[in-house]
Amino acid sequence: MEKPSKGAQAVVRALRILKLFTGKQNTLTIQDVVKATGLNRTTAFRLLSTLVDEGFLKRREDGSYHLGPELMVLGGLASRRDTLRQTAQPIMQNLVDTVNERSTLEILATDPAGNATMLVVEEIDATHRLSIRDFAGSHLPIYATSTGKALLAHLPQDQIEQIIQQPFESFTHTTVQAAADLKLELNQIRKNGFAQADEELEDGLIALGVPIFDNQGVACASLCLAGPSVRMTREKIPVLTQHLIASGKKISEQLGWRN
Repeated sequence: MEKPSKGAQAVVRALRILKLFTGKQNTLTIQDVVKATGLNRTTAFRLLSTLVDEGFLKRREDGSYHLGPELMVLGGLASRRDTLRQTAQPIMQNLVDTVNERSTLEILATDPAGNATMLVVEEIDATHRLSIRDFAGSHLPIYATSTGKALLAHLPQDQIEQIIQQPFESFTHTTVQAAADLKLELNQIRKNGFAQADEELEDGLIALGVPIFDNQGVACASLCLAGPSVRMTREKIPVLTQHLIASGKKISEQLGWRN
């Protein structure tokens, strides 16, 4: 096995310290850490101090440590994402059973390059032989997807302005290229209650997206129906949109949202 670098070794040691905290052991002294990890006191203190500086631990007046606010935030996000998937999955399955087109559930995320993206956290396929590629686990561009635009339209204005400063890559001849054009589209999405991406991510791919709201009324995810243009025709889109909006509303309501 390859020996970890000094930086990676420090990360591993810090994570092991965090794992020492349990429901029964919610505070630790530096002596506890030294005994449990085998680290020397100086190294243990340095790691504990770094975790405190980053908000992952908090130092008490008696010198002991307990979990800090940053871990609570991360834990809350993980819990909320899991709750979102569990809530959405049966509704998505019913939607797919009804319209027989692929449905995805996507959340706002950041890709390795630091750009805001849509992350596909759940996907349910249709039964057609002619299908579209699997997007589960993929980071997708906000401006070229129905889900991204549906969510973006309901974010705070300052967050919208920050996100649309990102460079716009052209995926097809219909991909939006300018922030001004995207802003106009976002205004229309707010009026319509849904977003549409016509072959903007891939040629032949049509997608519809609606926002999902949490119990605070915050847009926390998007629900999508997608399929090839030969099936997602202009005649079918109104019916598909109706089912999609109803499903998105049902998920939001089960998360505690009240319009």
